[in-house]
Amino acid sequence: MHTYGEKYAQWIDSPLPGTAHEETLGNGTWINVEVRTCPTGGTQMFIGVYPQGNGAPLEECYPALPDKSPADALVLGINRARALATGMAVAGQDSLQGWKG
Repeated sequence: MHTYGEKYAQWIDSPLPGTAHEETLGNGTWINVEVRTCPTGGTQMFIGVYPQGNGAPLEECYPALPDKSPADALVLGINRARALATGMAVAGQDSLQGWKG
């Protein structure tokens, strides 16, 4: 069972369909990356990192990813989630920072 945060609650409050990737890493951390296309054609992305046990979830939401297809955004999000989960990246300090909502 995963405890979702507020950003996920906001993310799922949309009727837009999307694509998701879920994975449990070797350290027990579960990652969830979801992308969807807006009616205007833009790509949105959600990244969730949920540590095993009682660790606090880390969630990032990107309301607009200019020039990224949903497939490209999904790969970008998976790599970002894995980096966050393994300590190779710090929340809010990445190339996506300007797009974060």
